[in-house]
Amino acid sequence: MLVFIRTLIFISLFSCSLSFASQKLIFCYELADYPPYINSLDPADNTTGYLNELISQTGNSLGIDIVFKRDSWGRCKKKVLDGSYHGLFAMIATPERSAQFAFPQDALSAPSRYLWQVNYPIFYPKSKGLNLSSYPNQFSTGLGAPFGYVVHQILANKKLLTPHNYTAEEGLKLVAQGKLDGYVVESEIGKLILEKLGEIDRVDISEEIILTSYWFLPFSRQFYQENPELVELFWTTLNKNRLAYRPVSRADSGSSSPTSTN
Repeated sequence: MLVFIRTLIFISLFSCSLSFASQKLIFCYELADYPPYINSLDPADNTTGYLNELISQTGNSLGIDIVFKRDSWGRCKKKVLDGSYHGLFAMIATPERSAQFAFPQDALSAPSRYLWQVNYPIFYPKSKGLNLSSYPNQFSTGLGAPFGYVVHQILANKKLLTPHNYTAEEGLKLVAQGKLDGYVVESEIGKLILEKLGEIDRVDISEEIILTSYWFLPFSRQFYQENPELVELFWTTLNKNRLAYRPVSRADSGSSSPTSTN
């Protein structure tokens, strides 16, 4: 009986994937490179990076044509909201964002279908040190984070945010030079940017984590309402592919696996 049920489930999923075979999905991601997840080493190749690879594999699994578009993070959100694109990545779920975009049902509680699990520590000058518990009393320049990100708002709420908006590369370079108290960005991204800048030895990473969370690929709410089976199947297949994923773009990377906290 169990074998029979499993066979029915397999047939059902296979039939669904066949029915979506002619579908094309357009996903937006931001212009800034965030290796190893978004990493356009070759300007002509927009599929380089863990997240692009994982999404492309999911499209291939379902016979769906995936089209990537790059824009500023703000314009990516706007174009998904107005229906120009089907979805965007990578986004952390919040109650406000869940009202605007379609996320997996458990995104705000105990996520089971997501792109990646991530940590956001503070990168700070090795020459100065940083004690987060007493930091407000040591406040000099403030802490930076990518504008428009959840960690940016967290720092603003704690009144720790620098008045200037720096990209990850700009902020980490200032940290290495001792001109910025610290910069908050996803741990693997920060390390690889510092390696690229040749500044890895001048920067330390805090044990305290500002944010531990999950990245998702949310869809337009309108598209989800019109195509719930397609979107649910895409998220389920994406999760299966994530669990089995082995990076292509950095095969020699020491980065954590997608099932662990990065």
